[in-house]
Amino acid sequence: MSFRLAAYAVCIEDGRVLLARHIPPEGESDWTLPGGRVEHGEDPFNAVIREVAE
Repeated sequence: MSFRLAAYAVCIEDGRVLLARHIPPEGESDWTLPGGRVEHGEDPFNAVIREVAE
């Protein structure tokens, strides 16, 4: 069994929540919190900062 470590952020400003639009290769798009995969050896806190910046 394999797994993927991911880190996501909840960004709130003036009562609004930031969402990211995920568009898969096939199928309908959906909305998610900004974030993503933690690279090998990367600190999850640094990963979420990097992912939000991207």
